[in-house]
Amino acid sequence: MHQPLHYRMLGNITSCASHLEKTALAVKKLSSRLTTNTILKISQQCTSSGETWDRYIERTTNTSFTVMINIEYNAVVQLLIEKLGVPQPVLISLLFTMLISWICWRTRSTHLVMTQVWRLFFGKVAVADHEISQFIESRTKLSTFRFFSGLPVRTLIQAKHLIRWSVQHNEEISDIKACGELFDLETGNLREDSIPSRALSSIQLVASTLLACAVAFCLVGLFSDLALLQFKTTKTWFLLSDQYAKSWSGDEVITPKLCAKNIGETLKSKAFTRDEVAVICNGFGNTELHATVKETLVQQRSLFGTLGLVFTLWGWASWAAFRRGISAKAMMKRMLIVTENRSQ
Repeated sequence: MHQPLHYRMLGNITSCASHLEKTALAVKKLSSRLTTNTILKISQQCTSSGETWDRYIERTTNTSFTVMINIEYNAVVQLLIEKLGVPQPVLISLLFTMLISWICWRTRSTHLVMTQVWRLFFGKVAVADHEISQFIESRTKLSTFRFFSGLPVRTLIQAKHLIRWSVQHNEEISDIKACGELFDLETGNLREDSIPSRALSSIQLVASTLLACAVAFCLVGLFSDLALLQFKTTKTWFLLSDQYAKSWSGDEVITPKLCAKNIGETLKSKAFTRDEVAVICNGFGNTELHATVKETLVQQRSLFGTLGLVFTLWGWASWAAFRRGISAKAMMKRMLIVTENRSQ
């Protein structure tokens, strides 16, 4: 029986962080063809800096499969700077601020951050006063529970009560978190009266699906290079660019070349009327067409971007409410089973 393999990557990457994904795929592809104690050298030219870097993959037997990549910190930072176009000090400050903000949001407190600031200036000096020391220790325990569980419990007593409740009812802390506001953290019990009915859950699911479709439509409009326009007289919607016009259904396309071939004749169209075809063909000959399409695209992307954000928030809220209801129903069902088993 073959033991699992242990791969170790040796070497530094200075400015080639963009090739990490390609190399990882190469490792995965070649791993089945490597033999014991074989060292595979992969050389790759960095197009960004003109430097050459080497990777060595050493195959040895081990009880686990591990890939270790030695990456210099500056390489990752440089990649982000190139992608975002932000100076390095600003980028590092933003990342550090985001990390601290996430910790404070997760723990619902700045206690852990303040603790690190205190240790930075004063070291691990013990507080002389016993009551103050106990207070700081209890706040640390509470913040730690909030950070690992994600539950915004108000006091340390509530945290300990939830732990005992989860053990007593054979439930995970993550199951309690999944119920959201349907689980009362103050009393430590499931709010059975607030659990949505099957009809309401179905409505939430349908709403989430429709809003997801609306978000997808907004994304298409946001990244499309076609301006969505409407004829004032016939109220017909169509798509227009510098190169062609397309019907809303996409069944028919009118190009400047097609208009030029039918000079003096009426271009036959199933999707557009005769007057609409004339307007489109005349528009291709207008020098202001490019500016019109560009201006329309700016307005269109602004509209679709705003609507997409609103629909995303609504869809997420509806989906989250649906998931909370499903989790609460599942927990209530499990609790009934546990109660019945104990009564027997």
